[in-house]
Amino acid sequence: MSTNIRVIAGNLTADPKLQFTRGGKPYVSFTVADTPRRRNAQTDKWEDGETTFQRCEAYVAAENITESVGKGDRVLAVGRIRTERFTPRGGDHEVSVDKLVVEEIGVSLRWTAAQPVRTKRSGADEVSGHSVEPHFAEGAGDNSHDEMA
Repeated sequence: MSTNIRVIAGNLTADPKLQFTRGGKPYVSFTVADTPRRRNAQTDKWEDGETTFQRCEAYVAAENITESVGKGDRVLAVGRIRTERFTPRGGDHEVSVDKLVVEEIGVSLRWTAAQPVRTKRSGADEVSGHSVEPHFAEGAGDNSHDEMA
């Protein structure tokens, strides 16, 4: 088993962006932010820690992701880290960026409720025998959207 697996929890910083590869396959990109909070025992007040941001890409269920979650929604994502190296325009040194290539994603139920709604997809999933994938419609909560079909 690979040790290159990461699980992250946090809020989407923007709506997921659906894009297509040169071959026409859909994928989605998004960023998950997490700001840890702790209670300061001396002041008895909550304090925010340093926010971390994780860039993510998903090739599996890209359309379900864009239809199911949006800016501010809390998600749990599981995937593998891929490091991309490039030289920025006008730059003179190489830059490394870590991305989480998401294999599984779900809505966090920590502060909201969600009801799974199954949708039928055509294409590659039917060929593999997995024509039904979960699709989440948010319920009541701080980050709720109207129910999505």
